[in-house]
Amino acid sequence: MPTGIVTPPQGPEIPEKVVLAATQPDFSELIKNLDAKEVKGVPMPMRLFRTGNIAIAGPFMGSPQAVMLLENLVAWGGTYFLFTGWCGSLTGKPGIGETLLLTGAFVDEGTSLHYGVEAVGHCVAPSSSQTDFVRATLERGGASVAEGKAWTTDALYRETPERINRFKDLGAVAVEMEASAFFAAARYRKVKMSALMTVSDDVSGLSWNKGFGTPQFKEGRKRTLDAVCLLAGQSSWALTSD
Repeated sequence: MPTGIVTPPQGPEIPEKVVLAATQPDFSELIKNLDAKEVKGVPMPMRLFRTGNIAIAGPFMGSPQAVMLLENLVAWGGTYFLFTGWCGSLTGKPGIGETLLLTGAFVDEGTSLHYGVEAVGHCVAPSSSQTDFVRATLERGGASVAEGKAWTTDALYRETPERINRFKDLGAVAVEMEASAFFAAARYRKVKMSALMTVSDDVSGLSWNKGFGTPQFKEGRKRTLDAVCLLAGQSSWALTSD
């Protein structure tokens, strides 16, 4: 694949491990929980914090912005990435408030097509070794985590019944806006990426059940962030090589 002529700007040297927090509430809470300090002089429209041997970057929405941030973080030294955000349930299982460890993501966005993915509908996998590590670490910590694939869309307000059913038929259990592009770009740049999501809403009945203000979501989001903090305290994020 040809090399792009636009390249990331020079930036701060960062740790190898990076948490990518999509939403402002999660980003703010992780900074507080991990007692992270802001990295100054970041030459891009992102916020970047550091605590010990881990960086926290975000917030962002959608594949183009997410992968632009990832490209910069890779150029500045990031190698192991944990993406956390919110997703909608396509099947009712997992339900609102559950934590979902992604095992793949179906492409329905344009960014992945610039990183070696041939067509919409292709399923892109996360790092197998890092996902195995996340699973094993959370099991040892007693965390309850569902697993499954997501549908990654560019168009929040075009989650039509036809498209929902199409991606359910392919095997997706959730919908979100960044994972397939993250997985494709990470594979292209030869870095590791895994994703841990909180289910925030549900479209399984072909109507929008908004769970954002419910006790189930608030409690589940806390469990997911506790899991991210547990992972942040680990010295390595991989059991073996991919």
